[in-house]
Parts: sequence; C-alpha cells; structure tokens
Amino acid sequence: MPASEIPWLRAREAGIHAIDLLAGSDFEALPPGMREALLLDVTTHRSARHGGPSVLLLSTDGGGPWKITGTEPEVTVSAGRADLTRWVTGRGADGPTAERPLPELGRWL
Repeated sequence: MPASEIPWLRAREAGIHAIDLLAGSDFEALPPGMREALLLDVTTHRSARHGGPSVLLLSTDGGGPWKITGTEPEVTVSAGRADLTRWVTGRGADGPTAERPLPELGRWL
C-alpha cells in the first residue's frame, strides 16, 4: 500500500470508530467531503468483490450517485448522504428507502 493512502485510512478509521463508540458522534457530524469519500471508498470496495447485490445509491441531499456492482438485480436506494454512509458501512438501515426491501450487504471490510 502506498504511504500516501495512510492518512485517509487513519481518518476513516478514527471517524467511524468515534461513531461506533456511541460517544455522541454520528455520520451527520462528519464533514460532507468525508461522507462523499467514504461512500466512494465503500462502494468501490464492495464492487471489487464481484458478488452480492447491485445497488444504485441516490442522495436526497446532493452528491452521487454511487453504485455497487454485483451479481444480483439492481436495487435503487435513496437517502441523505449520512444515512447512505451509515448503511453501506454496516451501521444501521435507518433512513434509506428502496423500491423493494434493502439488500443485505454483508461485511464491508
């Protein structure tokens, strides 16, 4: 891994684990650019697995769309960026809506 990726990996880790600790932080508190970067990072990682659901993520508050490429029929999921980020990182499905049930994404990392 190039050393240039380390600052992003540490920022991502610190931001998400601060939320996991339930210490008053949430995905809404992350800077918008970090949510955008997380959405891109997670959807790229999930797409590289070549399996699972295909998902089109539509933000109701700007940005995107983002896509998870998979082998199952595509589901369009809509929500604000904070709720989309929460869902794709496996930290809850409160907020996102879809034309059919939200697919199970499985582990992210």
